[in-house]
Amino acid sequence: MGLNIASNDNAARIANALEMMVAHQIEQDGGDFNPTEAQSVVRHGMGAATYPVGTRFPVPHTAYGSHKWNVIGQDHETDAHGLFEHNMTIQMDDQLADGTPFDMPEALVYAVQAISAGSSFHFYSAELNSVPAGNYQFTLAKAVPAGGQIMLVKNGTAWRVSTYESATATAALETVACVAGSTGTDLGTITDPANPLMHAGIKASEIAEGTALVINHGSCTQYGYSRWSQSAIRQWLNSDAAAGEWWTPQNVFDRVPSYASRPGYLAGFEAAFVAALGEITHATALNNVTDGGTSETVTDKVFLLSRAEVGLGVERAGQDDGSVYEYWDGATDTDRIKLRGTSAAGWWLRTPYSGSASSVRLVGTSGALYSYGAVTSYGVAPACVIM
Repeated sequence: MGLNIASNDNAARIANALEMMVAHQIEQDGGDFNPTEAQSVVRHGMGAATYPVGTRFPVPHTAYGSHKWNVIGQDHETDAHGLFEHNMTIQMDDQLADGTPFDMPEALVYAVQAISAGSSFHFYSAELNSVPAGNYQFTLAKAVPAGGQIMLVKNGTAWRVSTYESATATAALETVACVAGSTGTDLGTITDPANPLMHAGIKASEIAEGTALVINHGSCTQYGYSRWSQSAIRQWLNSDAAAGEWWTPQNVFDRVPSYASRPGYLAGFEAAFVAALGEITHATALNNVTDGGTSETVTDKVFLLSRAEVGLGVERAGQDDGSVYEYWDGATDTDRIKLRGTSAAGWWLRTPYSGSASSVRLVGTSGALYSYGAVTSYGVAPACVIM
């Protein structure tokens, strides 16, 4: 049973909030919003009466201006810390002006052990990113240290590779061409999840002792990784760190996001708003190619909604990806259209497309369900929970 802990001075806060109740019920589009008062009201089980589903209010942000947020659910979430029974979920009504990739292209190879200069490798790839299927080989002129990475880079209709000393390094050690052939260490088929060297999303601590290198699924090297828990966008949304300080690698193939120079999203809100947000645990689907097609539980303060939560059904039968919010229950495609400025634009969901290691679901400009590579810049309509 969750607790709703009241401090001695909350009575006055609640009284003030209840005085605001009529104003909120009459003006559900832009009435004053005090996050501290809202938190007190919600904790005492009066959120639904004070802020009915559909209530909208502005929340200022230093980088993105004042956006309207919708109340989309009451008592829908589970407190990650088990303290509070009541909560109120809110979601941005439109979307941020900056398009944001879900995740970045990842490395093909992680060097568990150092790779010496002169080493040669070969791999087979089905057609990928408009590069023809075939056997490709490359030879490194420079050593790659333990913890380094090899990136697979498209060069017109051919491949080349760039090496890096670490996941956070932005300057390549070298770039060499890939040519047709099968010389050197065999990396296997980089588009086949059955490849025994392949370990999408693996962390260094999970790699078996004695392993020399591990490789990634080829599509993740071109289009990013579809897993919400390891995505760059999740780190950004949940951080209040300064520009250049909010991102850390989430797996051994991870690469610095193109928007690392932005401050963390939470850094732009007023302190009182951030203090009113709770951490929640929710289920998130996994793709069926590299991650088993089941679900995992993730803890977030700010999050993207899932396919199921916006009323667009489940990705795979029996998969837990959350449940539809009251606000989105029965919604039409037209209802789901969100604007970026004055034009409709697609907005990311957190659900992966089950048939791909790199594609993620989104709501398109028509409000219908689509999927696209994680590296693509789409809109963000985040949600969070007053608790």
